[in-house]
Amino acid sequence: MTFVTIINRKIKVFPPNLVYIVGLFPATYYLYMAFNDSLGPDPLKALEHELGHFSLKLMVVVLAITPLKDLLKINLVKFRRAFGLLAFVYATLHVLTYFILDQQLIISLILNDFSKKPFIIFGAIAFMFLIPLAITSNNYSIKLLKPVYWKRLHRLVYFSVIAIVFHYILSVKAWPLEPIIYAILLLILIIYRGVTKYVLRN
Repeated sequence: MTFVTIINRKIKVFPPNLVYIVGLFPATYYLYMAFNDSLGPDPLKALEHELGHFSLKLMVVVLAITPLKDLLKINLVKFRRAFGLLAFVYATLHVLTYFILDQQLIISLILNDFSKKPFIIFGAIAFMFLIPLAITSNNYSIKLLKPVYWKRLHRLVYFSVIAIVFHYILSVKAWPLEPIIYAILLLILIIYRGVTKYVLRN
């Protein structure tokens, strides 16, 4: 029995709903640490960063599921929806932390940030693309929209990811290695998806 076979057997018996429970542990931890002033001198900014960072990680996982299946024969497809919805949950918490806790819903402060910090605009664009994806991530929507149109709608994930990359890179003061690695990795995953879907299969 190969290693891949063992992994796929473990995946087969692992319930997808458990992914949601496990996936929410980091959010609970970050929120607890923030409200106990354990995330450094600026806990709100740290909380925003950690929630957004985890959403980005989950987006990488979502995009990596197809290459893993194609190249390594590791089948995580049944968890794709769970990872995608968790990415949206973390993105939502990231946005709510900014609007409610950081800016306290003061419109003038928010508009000032939007005018002076382009990365916030890219973040807003990325989040707007994620909303219809999250709303339609259910079997009823697939039936209502028909699979072909549902798939077309969910291609918005690629535009969202591109906006997320710009949001992340522009939000840092310098050019640290981590956001560049994420940008390259996501670019590779998007190119792979495009090549396999529209070039090799045509």
